[in-house]
Amino acid sequence: PTLRRDPNTERKRTLLDFLHQNLSNQEMAERLNLSLSSVKASLRELYEEHNVKDRCGLLLATQGLRLE
Repeated sequence: PTLRRDPNTERKRTLLDFLHQNLSNQEMAERLNLSLSSVKASLRELYEEHNVKDRCGLLLATQGLRLE
């Protein structure tokens, strides 16, 4: 499976990469020069897209995802 392209795909790919590196939301925000609330909102969008409720579910859902 691949992650569909949309205007926010690059940010989502980066957040998924950071998530798989076990970075905290604050660390993600600092690396991307975003507010903490922006990171949290983007992660919530990813949770919804993958029908999961939390980080652990998102990690499991995206474990084998090929990001293009």
